[in-house]
Amino acid sequence: MQDLAKKQGLTNRALAAAVDVNQGTVTRWVKGEAAPSPKYIARLAELLGVEASELYVVTETARNLAYYRILAGYSLAQLAPLIGTSPVHLGRMEAGRSSIPPQVRDKLKEHLNIDEDRLAKAIRRSQTRRRAPVARPLEPYEFVPAVQPTRRELIGA
Repeated sequence: MQDLAKKQGLTNRALAAAVDVNQGTVTRWVKGEAAPSPKYIARLAELLGVEASELYVVTETARNLAYYRILAGYSLAQLAPLIGTSPVHLGRMEAGRSSIPPQVRDKLKEHLNIDEDRLAKAIRRSQTRRRAPVARPLEPYEFVPAVQPTRRELIGA
């Protein structure tokens, strides 16, 4: 991002002003200490004259629904009403914990500007990246009564 800004003759201060954040935020982005939110990725890409995918680089195998949502410049809260669902439900779909109805699939393709094949792959990737269940002990905890020390042990003899 910094190289692209330099090519455009933009300092961190100018870049911050152009996307409406403070200079410290841009500095953290450049250092890799923070990442821009979806709306800023879209603004930055437009300002720097590049595709959002140049600023938000993800390997092919990690391109799930969240990736395409971010590239399109949407947060969960922004995209959810456009496709007729809640942000919580959309988050579950992105995490692979909820199925995606056909009418929602059609709206996702429209708003994310992707075809059916790319959407299907993104959904599969979302489903395979589910969180592992929390580990539980195999055996129930065993209650072991505490042994009371004898008087001699207390005195140290």
